Amino acid sequence: MSIAKEDLDQWKIHPITKEVMAIIRDWRGAYAESLAMGGTFDPDSMEITFGNTAKTIGVIEGLDRILNIAITEGEDDGYESK
Repeated sequence: MSIAKEDLDQWKIHPITKEVMAIIRDWRGAYAESLAMGGTFDPDSMEITFGNTAKTIGVIEGLDRILNIAITEGEDDGYESK
């Protein structure tokens, strides 16, 4: 599927898209805050702490990709996260 840059730009300024992106920014902030406050720490298990931390970082990176989606020329899939 290919999306024209103009179509993506229109989608980004739509009121529903703006509201969804605000929710995603809030989720990202909550995950980042939890990570910063030690929310992934398990005092009984280094392995669980590692897993929780890796999962949280992955979620943050995934949300960042959504928030920063852009159309780029010459990319294999045509999409890039800034």
